[in-house]
Amino acid sequence: MDGNSLESPRQRSQMEGLLDDTR
Repeated sequence: MDGNSLESPRQRSQMEGLLDDTR
């Protein structure tokens, strides 16, 4: 559970970075 919680914010950051790049 703890691992998933830490990966959640990390994955969100990557997704945002990709969106910013495509923008």
